Amino acid sequence: MTSIEEQAEQLRKAYENDILDETTYKAALEGIGIDISDSNIGIVGDHATVQGDIQHGDRIGVDSGGDVSFAKDHGISLILKHLNLTIQAVADIKKTLHRYLTDLAAETDRLPWGRLSPEQAGPDQGESLRLSDVYTALDTTEPERMDCEDDVRQCLARQARMERISAQRMINDHDRLVLLGDPGSGKTTLVNFLTHVMACAGTEKEPDACVECLKKAGKWELGSLFPLRIILREFAAWVEKDKDRKSDIGAFLRSILNEDGYSDELWEFIHEGLQNTEVPFLVFFDGLDEVPATIRQQVVKTINAFAETYQHNRYVVTCRIYAYTDQAFRLRGFRQTVLAPFSEEQISHFIDAWYGELAAQKRMKRADAERLAEGLKSAISDSDLLALAERPLIMTVMALLHTSYGQLPEDRVELYRWAVELLFRRWKGQVKGEKSLMAALDMPQLRMSDLEAGLYHVAFYAHSGHSHSKGTADIPEEVLLKQLKPYIGSWDKAEIFVRYIRERAGLLIRHKTDAYTFPHRTFQEFMAACHITGLKEYPSEAAKLIREDPDRWRIVFVLAAGHAARTHQLGNAIAAVTKLCPVSIGEAETPDKAAFVRAVISGEALLEIGLVGVNREEDGKIILDRVKGWLLAGMQADDVLQPRERVEAGNILSQLGDPRFNPDMWYLPNDENLGFVTVPAGPFLMGSDKEKDSGTEYDEMPRHMVELSEYAITRYPVTVAQFGVFVEDSGFELEVEDSGFELEDEYCLRGANNHPVVWVSWDEADAYCRWLTKKLKDRGTVRLPTEAQWEKAARGTDGRIYPCGDNLVSGKTNYGFDIGSTSPVGAFPEDVSPYGCMDMTGNVSEWCFDGMRNYTEHAVTDPIGPVEKSPDRVFRSGSWDDPAQFCRAANRYENFPNNRNDYIGFRLVLLPS
Repeated sequence: MTSIEEQAEQLRKAYENDILDETTYKAALEGIGIDISDSNIGIVGDHATVQGDIQHGDRIGVDSGGDVSFAKDHGISLILKHLNLTIQAVADIKKTLHRYLTDLAAETDRLPWGRLSPEQAGPDQGESLRLSDVYTALDTTEPERMDCEDDVRQCLARQARMERISAQRMINDHDRLVLLGDPGSGKTTLVNFLTHVMACAGTEKEPDACVECLKKAGKWELGSLFPLRIILREFAAWVEKDKDRKSDIGAFLRSILNEDGYSDELWEFIHEGLQNTEVPFLVFFDGLDEVPATIRQQVVKTINAFAETYQHNRYVVTCRIYAYTDQAFRLRGFRQTVLAPFSEEQISHFIDAWYGELAAQKRMKRADAERLAEGLKSAISDSDLLALAERPLIMTVMALLHTSYGQLPEDRVELYRWAVELLFRRWKGQVKGEKSLMAALDMPQLRMSDLEAGLYHVAFYAHSGHSHSKGTADIPEEVLLKQLKPYIGSWDKAEIFVRYIRERAGLLIRHKTDAYTFPHRTFQEFMAACHITGLKEYPSEAAKLIREDPDRWRIVFVLAAGHAARTHQLGNAIAAVTKLCPVSIGEAETPDKAAFVRAVISGEALLEIGLVGVNREEDGKIILDRVKGWLLAGMQADDVLQPRERVEAGNILSQLGDPRFNPDMWYLPNDENLGFVTVPAGPFLMGSDKEKDSGTEYDEMPRHMVELSEYAITRYPVTVAQFGVFVEDSGFELEVEDSGFELEDEYCLRGANNHPVVWVSWDEADAYCRWLTKKLKDRGTVRLPTEAQWEKAARGTDGRIYPCGDNLVSGKTNYGFDIGSTSPVGAFPEDVSPYGCMDMTGNVSEWCFDGMRNYTEHAVTDPIGPVEKSPDRVFRSGSWDDPAQFCRAANRYENFPNNRNDYIGFRLVLLPS
């Protein structure tokens, strides 16, 4: 090869490696005497120069500011002098980048517990399911306001009726986004999946092909971007390790890249890329909540500064909900959105993807995979596990268990126990060509139960010392060894055990060089609960932990009770609850908030034990009645507990069995009048007067005198339990003419038993009245109240504006979305009318019997609005979703009688036959 040919080949390589731009390439070819006038490259202009000194790694370019002869005499020789060095530097950085992105793609594609049997438990045995195989696109909802955690909780409570927006679309549309979610909701999964796709795109010749899959999951117009993932827990630990160290993300990235064996050239490439305004990076900051509160504000400022310095890049920050409500921890200029739980459609998609991939990997026949997928869907939809399946992480565990056992347990304690046993079984099993854990330890007298006890102790120890109420604890390797040694026998054996689990996904995961953690807080709590139930004085010790720190130990206590009941310790489980709630509400001197909180935890524990088991023991019956008494008192203790705390007490009471209602009398109130209160005959002023009530609407005027006959009205609106008995008794399949009812919306039966029923139409409420009239026989006729009857029962004869008085005090009634849903009837003791009717200011709006009549100034007697001729029916009262304006006693609305929604219920009147 001639000298000119060698030079031309060097130039071609430089051009192909993007070291020379096209103009410089052409000029350089001409400079060494190659005629390009007849080539497809094109003809170079008359003038070209090389600007400045060429440095190692530079991309060389020219412009038309000088003389071509300069390129021939000096510029070309300068280019060629550095060309080999530059080509090699580019090749090196490309190789480094390829390695970095390949490693990142592999790391972010791991699916916890993706290996499905002991035979595939080893690091190199069998093919694992990967995140990209089963990933299910996530949705978000956006809270209208986010002044506190309750605002987000209310948003999630209504998510079934709110618009669901693809999380991917939110990332596409907003260059700065905070992604909020609960533990296990998929925040890190989403970050890992997008990082994986972008890293794969960076290693392929056709990167756009890698991101085509994203378009199936939602809007994606950004193409392939360079991914940068920063785990904020690790960043915070790096900052805290050296108090003199500045909170510098760049220095941290350089540091961890060096630790992983990459040279400074990789960081320099990343740094230059961050500054490149033409091609943005996709930067993930994962886990803001995992930064200790002591330095979280500092880290927030650091992220803000980083985003301002490199403005053109795109940023996604993940955080748990509780940690983002403080204004001091908010990021500047970031849009915030909340991950929605899995919908039933997403659950179905995940299951299909899971079993579809197993079939694709030849783990099972396609027909068997389809059969199992349908079986899992049915098991989830027909049980209490549906609420658990809405959380992606737990859905993954369910799929793993179902694949391994062919079925699912019936409750969460069993679910966790099965999962733990399966993961222990993996360690116990022998892998092809490799020793099992027991063989590796080589201790004939050692049993798997010893290892289980050791890990239970580690979980308890970690939970005891964990400084946060959320997330899992970091367990340094030396601490892990120290805690395991008594159960295994020696440091050497403990080290063998740690080395063994280091390479296998399971109950402990190495997430740092020298630290381990549990795969999710749920498993940390469950295993800590297993440790507690093994203590000699389990009941006393468990109750002591709650008294010392109820927030930390609440879930552990409840899971321990459930676990004890399922491992032949029913008596101990009941004894633990008795220790926590030792006296009745009547025996307590001055019940405080802490005592009511313990009663709520006691109620949760009884539910976890199971009411069948509780009622089988005499001590169980005693503590069940005691806890019910506490919860009923707590629901009405508005001088001690906040509204949400009272509602929580009422919700637990509903599941235990609300003693206010009699199941033998169709769940009507447990008194001689079946919950009806008498409204005496006589006059009252109906409607509004603008001089007294500034909120008066035109259809509430004029205010006028109404004379009503005596009637009885229910103290509470009709509850879910009461309506449920009617639905069951009348039958789903009967025709309207036979039963007076045909169920059209089963949402009405999904609420707690002591909440007012909603999702019922006027027609369905009317059918309930006719059904109950037959049941009550000679007691009278049950009907919906007329407008006039409803208003008199609500405001009495003193003309008050609201059923509870002339002023509406926040927290004294369920309105304005303060709770975010219906509440147990009677949970707001100050929301009471002059005749003792509860919840007429808020909770739910209520159907009336008649249509809307026009008011006049003339006095009327027992008025009834249009019924036969009116297509509409009136509903009264504000609801949990309404502002104060709608809660006034005179406020009127109307709706079609076949309409239903989540804020309209009804109450009853009883008239003489």
